[in-house]
Order: sequence, then structure tokens, then C-alpha cells
Amino acid sequence: MSTAAKGDRLTLYHVASSGIHLGMAMLVKDKDDKKSRIDSIQEDWANKEKIDEVLQEITFNDSTLTLEISDELGKIQLNSLLKSAKGHDVNDTQAVLIDRLLDQIIAQYEDQEAFEQIDKKEIINSMIDWLDSGDDDLITGDSGAESDYYENLDPPYTCRNGPFQDISEVALVKGINPQIFYSEKEKIGLSNFTTNFGAVKQGNTITFPGKININTAPLPVLYAMVGEENKDCAEAIDNFRKEKGEEEEYINPLAANAWYKDLPECKITTIKWDKIARIITHSSDIFRINSKAKLNEQALTITAIVKRNRNKSGKNSYEIISWQPG
Repeated sequence: MSTAAKGDRLTLYHVASSGIHLGMAMLVKDKDDKKSRIDSIQEDWANKEKIDEVLQEITFNDSTLTLEISDELGKIQLNSLLKSAKGHDVNDTQAVLIDRLLDQIIAQYEDQEAFEQIDKKEIINSMIDWLDSGDDDLITGDSGAESDYYENLDPPYTCRNGPFQDISEVALVKGINPQIFYSEKEKIGLSNFTTNFGAVKQGNTITFPGKININTAPLPVLYAMVGEENKDCAEAIDNFRKEKGEEEEYINPLAANAWYKDLPECKITTIKWDKIARIITHSSDIFRINSKAKLNEQALTITAIVKRNRNKSGKNSYEIISWQPG
């Protein structure tokens, strides 16, 4: 790499890093300014035009910067397949969510013979075995996978026997091929709509409640929550959140705890709202920021997972819990 190219690369890193800090500042400002405690796709941090307005106020010389912020807790939390980080108890509600998301992913490839062999039960059981603290098959039986399976692969590796530390780790689980995990053009994958974050520490115990922010959850996650047979309800929820007036302002408030229940498409007996409500939240403090810098035909992206915190004096701040240049 030439000296000029190395210099450009260094510049790109600094510009992309600046984008991450700008995103975090927007999130903290949102926490400081808003009167309600909800987080939704209607807020400035989720609005591309608002983000671009902030970026236009800053000069990056010959570089360009694009920024995207998304709510990490609008996704399905894979670690919540087990009720606690060191336990063995399976959370059946979360297993249903993953099963329904896999249905959507597999349906995209219904014309490919290889996908007829995909076993959703094997995938979910293998995830459970990856998460549980014991290296045995007492929970899932033969359809799962423990270390002895992975150690016989080429190259070999071991089963973590603990929570997923990074979402990329999910691609290592038995039964998950690249098409299931990654997005491909307009097709969805597990990596788009699942997360390894969402842990809650209670004393010395770490749990994964698995609550999803219905104000930010993308459509495939909404389908998983209400079931494919109730897709009209999921689409009504999505449309209600996005509906704007003549001046491009959002016209539907999302502050009410159960606003989704009042939608005509969602007033049907096949939706068990009392059960679904247990996994619904309306606020978040963990966000994904993608910052992409371009200069002289080179590009560099930094992806950061950040957490908003409130200190003892009531002042909001942020914490970087993952930083990945690429």
C-alpha cells in the first residue's frame, strides 16, 4: 500500500470514528430532550434526513460520511433462548420467535432443493446446546450439537457453552448455512434481525428477558411476534408507526403502552396479546451505529454498539460495548 493510500486509510478511520461519536451524541441528546420514556422510529436518531442535517454542519474536507443508527433491542435476542446465562431452562416463547423468523428466511429459497433439507428444530436445538452451560445432550437430544460435533469439523472448533458474544458467532452453529445467516440482495437473514445483546444483571445473576421494542422492531420481527397468519396486523403496526401528514410529520403517537391493540387488523382472537405483551417494551438503551467514510475511492466502515447510561446525578452518557472497523 502506498504512503498516500495509507494516509487516506488513516483519515478514513478518524472520519468514521467521528461519525460514531456524532451518533452517540444524537442518542444522548434524545434521552435528554424527550418528555416521554419511549424510543421509536419516529425520533431524530432514526431519521436519515435529520442525521444528514447534522452531518452537513461538519466539514470533512474531501471525505464524505454516512451514518445509520438502529435499535438493537428491536431485534430477537438469541441469548434469551435460555432463561439465564448459566442455566438450562429453555424459554419457549423465544424459541417460537426464532422458529417463525426461520420460516420467513427459508421461504425465500423454496425453489432451491437444498433448502428442503433445512431442519428448524435442529437449528434451534443446536443454538440451545451452544448456549447451555453443560457440554452434554440432556436438553435437546440427538438433534442438537455439543463440542464433540464441532471438534470433528474441518477446521475444528468448540461449542461455547455460554451466551453468544458476537452475532457472527451464530454462523458457527450446526444447521446454519450462509444463506440463513447473511442477507443476500433483498433476502433477509438471521444476522439482520437477531442480536446477542439484551442481558440484564440482577445481583450475581445474568438474565436475558428478551423484550422487543415494538416501536422500532422491523417488519420480519413483527411477523415473528404475531405469527405469519396475522401478517395484516404486523403490517398495520408498521404502517401506523410510519404514517405522516401533509407536512411530513408523524401523526400517530406511540406513547400508549398498548397502542397496537387498537388497530382494527390486530383485534383478532388468533393473536394472544396477553402472552405477547410479556415480551414487548417501548424503550431501549442499546443501539447499533454504522459509520461509513469515503475518500479517493477508498471506504471504511466502523460499526459500534453503544449503551446509554444515566449516572447517579441524573446525567446521561454513553458506553461503547462493541467497536468493529471493517
